[in-house]
Amino acid sequence: MVFVTAAVSAAVMTSGYTVGSGLLNPNGETLFVDAAAAGGSDATDNDGYSDNFTVLIDGAGYWVVGDTVEITGFALTVHNASANGTFTFDVLQGAGGIGDTGAGGLASLGTATASYGYSGSTETVYVNFDIPVSFVADANSTKIGIHISNTGALKLKYNATFPVTRYNKTTGNANQAMNISVAGKVFPLNPINSVPEFKTNPFGRTAAVKDVPYSGTLAGVASDADGDELIFSKVPSGFSGPGSDWLTISTNGALSGLPGTNEVGKNTWTVQATDGNGGTNQATLHIQVNAEPPSVKPNILYILADDLGYADISANGWANLEFETPQIDRIFNGGVRAKAGFVSNSVCAPSRAGLMTGRSGSRFGFESNLPAAQWDEGSVIGLDPGQKTIPDVLQTAGYKTHGLGKWHIGGNTNLFHPNLRGFDEWYGFLGGSRSYWQVTEYNKDDSIEHNGVWVQEPADIYVTDFLTDQALDYISNQTTNHPAQPWFMYMSYNAPHAPMHAKAEDLARVPVVSHFSTESDNENRRIYGAMVVSMDDNIGRLLDQLDLLGIAENTVVVFHSDNGGPPDQNWSRNNPLRGKKGELWEGGIRVPFAISWPGTIPAGQIAEHDSPVSSLDLMPTFAAISGADQLQEIRTDGINLMPFLTNAVATTSPRKLYWRRGDTTKIAVRSGDYKYYFNRTTGDEYLFNHASGSGEYSNKATGEPDRLAELQATWAAYESTLTDPHFNAGGPLLAIRTYDLEAAQTNTPYSMPLEYSTPGPACTWSILSGKPDWLEIDPVTGELSGTPSATNAYYNPIQLQIDDGANTSTYNVPLRISGSNNIGFEDWKAVHGIPGDSTDMDGDGVPDIVEYALGGDPAHRGEIEMPSLAVNEGALTYAHLRRKGQSLTYDVKVADDLFSTWQPAPLWATETVDRGNGFEVVLQTLDIDPGVVSNQFIRLDVYE
Repeated sequence: MVFVTAAVSAAVMTSGYTVGSGLLNPNGETLFVDAAAAGGSDATDNDGYSDNFTVLIDGAGYWVVGDTVEITGFALTVHNASANGTFTFDVLQGAGGIGDTGAGGLASLGTATASYGYSGSTETVYVNFDIPVSFVADANSTKIGIHISNTGALKLKYNATFPVTRYNKTTGNANQAMNISVAGKVFPLNPINSVPEFKTNPFGRTAAVKDVPYSGTLAGVASDADGDELIFSKVPSGFSGPGSDWLTISTNGALSGLPGTNEVGKNTWTVQATDGNGGTNQATLHIQVNAEPPSVKPNILYILADDLGYADISANGWANLEFETPQIDRIFNGGVRAKAGFVSNSVCAPSRAGLMTGRSGSRFGFESNLPAAQWDEGSVIGLDPGQKTIPDVLQTAGYKTHGLGKWHIGGNTNLFHPNLRGFDEWYGFLGGSRSYWQVTEYNKDDSIEHNGVWVQEPADIYVTDFLTDQALDYISNQTTNHPAQPWFMYMSYNAPHAPMHAKAEDLARVPVVSHFSTESDNENRRIYGAMVVSMDDNIGRLLDQLDLLGIAENTVVVFHSDNGGPPDQNWSRNNPLRGKKGELWEGGIRVPFAISWPGTIPAGQIAEHDSPVSSLDLMPTFAAISGADQLQEIRTDGINLMPFLTNAVATTSPRKLYWRRGDTTKIAVRSGDYKYYFNRTTGDEYLFNHASGSGEYSNKATGEPDRLAELQATWAAYESTLTDPHFNAGGPLLAIRTYDLEAAQTNTPYSMPLEYSTPGPACTWSILSGKPDWLEIDPVTGELSGTPSATNAYYNPIQLQIDDGANTSTYNVPLRISGSNNIGFEDWKAVHGIPGDSTDMDGDGVPDIVEYALGGDPAHRGEIEMPSLAVNEGALTYAHLRRKGQSLTYDVKVADDLFSTWQPAPLWATETVDRGNGFEVVLQTLDIDPGVVSNQFIRLDVYE
């Protein structure tokens, strides 16, 4: 129930108390005063009870007639040099107005006591009741207080345990009428009952399955501001569905029933919530009845915004944001909001290539936006056909894949069309931007197509709405007709990318503010805001559809932007980050980012700055969620986020993130809290510690040279694994396109053709370094050939080069030999992706090389077979596991104590026992008599 405080009239003068000063109970304000000395006498009060103080309540601004009051305290002026003691106050109501001071006309409303201590000769005394004085007003009011009629009078009568001289502070005279003010709270006489409120209307519950008993609850769908317990029921004749009304709703909101074949489809009911005090409200409940059980694998809704600023969603908390995004906030508040959410590049196309593959575009030469040459016949400019995409991977796990909106990762439809890159259904456009209004003539860049067929756009189209309409149809049809098949939807909005087009009704919701220096810029900012709120509305439509179809708890929802906002192009804001789209400052690569999965990922989580996440993580995360990672190898630069999202691990760290763009002229690497940024064009180097803030204005490059050198080396090692860019905004570039070499087989002729990115003039191929003796390369065709043997090294890092006479391109790539028995520890680390500088990859305290040598896995914690020592017939036998055919050395050493120099152990004999799987047990009998020698220490050294 809501109680409204009445305003104090400006005509009321206070004596000894200023309204809102806090000297009285802060929960109350001064309601009325006797500033005119209308009541009381000027005699010293020695009897403690003979005089009354009266305040007129006349309806002329001193009081709101018909209200209820709760007295919380008052102030009065007294004068007595030694006054200390207790006041007891009687509160009385007079029936006959101000003149009614006779005892017969007073009705006692109660008594309260307050202690009083005096100091100073002429100070006003402020008295707060320890407990507010309150009285029952009348039988119709549920609030305790005092009801005073229009002609009544409120009388305060005090009884002191000591003589009190009244003192008028205004005149400075004793024995004058006392100035007094009363503080309290005003309430309506009859409290207002709040009606129940439904969170959304309509709303949905978990889908049902025919012939399967259904159970659910309405808990949480509605609330009552008064805290009243809600009673639920169905409204008669409020059912709509294909069959009969099969649902029972208990008064506590419990749902139950058994739908049959006739009930398959959409079922709705009008539900009523009642608070027991006369307040009611109604909403529409949706329950979808399916013919088959739902998929045990979750659906995945991947929502991508275009050029959205970091500051431009309300969940990110920018104080000056002039519009709200409540629907996007549902995702951010319903799961994990990442404060440090990154994308793999700072412009649209390479960022999309990265998120679609889970690999940095630099791995396959995709570092820039696409040039016009992408549309040329036979163009190879686009997302490399050899790279698996998210929909490719999810199709193998049984998912139906839908893509909508902006593609922008290749124009040659014979190589790069979405239907060729894993999407069962595509409804969108292939270019990088387009009008939000109708496009009437076909062009391959911005015309909307459905699976390669041009769509005639309606005259009243607004693209953000139109794409969402198609998405809603896809979700509804898939859920209704194929409930057992999980689906993946890539909802790739082009909003709020330029051009600046907004609907009038959305513009009316966004005020003009001064975020920029000119009036025209601020008006464009308003248009941008309208584009964002339109996208927000449409995302709300998607989320509502999941709810109405009963699949919200079986759907993972991801939202982020493809790169940072470009304030100079669409008037976005990236506060508090430095930089913008196209740059490797945080404002270019750090974006609004959130993941939700109701019931699986706990809501309300915040991933702090020390737990960065990346769009590259979505491929391995989706592969793990779907089980696709159990069916195929997932090559990725990301990590599976599910252990972090579900709190199985506390952080995503330690990890490294890398960026390169713009003809390799700008590079950055983040390792832990530190970020290294190098602009090769200007020569400027930066080092930032993000633990101390994300502004990127405090350059520590000169102050922390060791850290700078460390990250420079980290970057150099990473870049040595990358191919050169295959194109830039100007067109194609010379680069090797063969990123992986097929493994050679021992004693079998090997042949591997190589490709490059710009067919044209004749090129010369060569191997610059790492060439094994058995391998040859054809300088004209680039074909690799030869026959390796079992003694040849398993792992061969080689550097290829192509030269067209004007430009050269190199690429470092490993060649492996299956069947080789010549593999070293460093080779093994390279094969398994363990960094070369790692000494304890899994952090278990056992060195990597020891784990490897003794049959363990350096990358994962687990048991290893430790060496053993046995006494046998007067001799010591030392046994340890050894990898066969390795370049590892195993040395047994002895010492008299732990501080002495270790010496090679004296051996009598050595034998080996085959263990299988490439291992053998080495049994070494030591030339040490255990009956003679004591305090002998033995250890095993392993090195390469």
